[in-house]
Amino acid sequence: MSKRDILISGAGIGGASAAIALRRRGHDVIVFERSPQPREVGAGITLWPNALAALDRVGLAEPIRAAGRSIDFAEVRTEDGRRLFEADLRPLWRRFLRPGIGIHRGELLRILVEAVPEESLRTDSEVTGFDATAEGVIIFLASGEEIEGTALVGADGLHSTVRKQLHPDGLLRASRSVAWRGVVSGFKDAFGSDRTCAVLGRGLQAGVVPIGSDRHYWFICFTVSRSLEVLGDEASALFEERVKALWSPLREMIAASEPPHVAELFDREPIRSWGSGRVTLLGDAAHPTTPNLGQGACQALEDAVVLAETYRPEDVAASLRAYESRRFAKTTRIVRESRRMGRILQLENTLTRRLRDLAIRFLPTRWQTDRQSWMFETDF
Repeated sequence: MSKRDILISGAGIGGASAAIALRRRGHDVIVFERSPQPREVGAGITLWPNALAALDRVGLAEPIRAAGRSIDFAEVRTEDGRRLFEADLRPLWRRFLRPGIGIHRGELLRILVEAVPEESLRTDSEVTGFDATAEGVIIFLASGEEIEGTALVGADGLHSTVRKQLHPDGLLRASRSVAWRGVVSGFKDAFGSDRTCAVLGRGLQAGVVPIGSDRHYWFICFTVSRSLEVLGDEASALFEERVKALWSPLREMIAASEPPHVAELFDREPIRSWGSGRVTLLGDAAHPTTPNLGQGACQALEDAVVLAETYRPEDVAASLRAYESRRFAKTTRIVRESRRMGRILQLENTLTRRLRDLAIRFLPTRWQTDRQSWMFETDF
């Protein structure tokens, strides 16, 4: 049985960034990834100034920013293309000293994983459970191997094995929403290369985000009455029906796209104690959220930096609880605000939708952008 300092389950965005941050603090780390190659399912992603601040801390903000595209303008339209809102985001970026960027998920993960030394990453190594004592942690791999360490970080996503052992009764909360996501090139003239566009319809939100000079990420998310598993083939028919009613430039973009990725959206009710003893959680394993605020990966990156700043090998359990305490308030607010925003963006009642659209159209632009700025603040 070999022994390492900090064991991390999962080499996604959260696990890889935690490994980088902890190593920069001088800790011995090994990351275990179940798949043969770390990969991100999905298409594009937004990294807001708080994520860039975290990436600055691990020395990767510049290469990741170079691989993405700055989002300098934002607009909101109705399903038929009528513009409700337009904003120049650059004053906000100057305030936070960093922009928001769009980037392909796979490109983000590639840069993170390449920054983890080969000896600190084990692929084809699925963590199936753990045994923790006051002196250390032993993880069990699907291969039958056992690895001993001084701490375990569960960064293994929405269906985290580590979380299931810590909180066996914890349930996912279905949002009653399904999202389709894809990537496409060739629509710079229609959508620009530095502008994000949100489109609101009946029980539906859609959006376009630049992730390159002539490459865009699009998504459509709408309310469903049954789970994706129960819907089966009917889900595709629903998607095609909703696309037909969309503003034509977005409809054309989707038609020209690579095959989209589809997923049902979940979150969890926040809990104050993520871990116990020498074990903790990070990212979606700790505080999964719906994507309505674009903060899922951003919060995982913040987690990684705070964990590295807080971790103390001389008092592992206390330092892990301190990390959880520092992160609880903001991640809880993110989960709940994202849930609330999803309800607002996907209103189905005609009257309430009109009232929402009027508010978007006539409330001061500065007020609408500033009221979201709390998300971009960090404590490091």
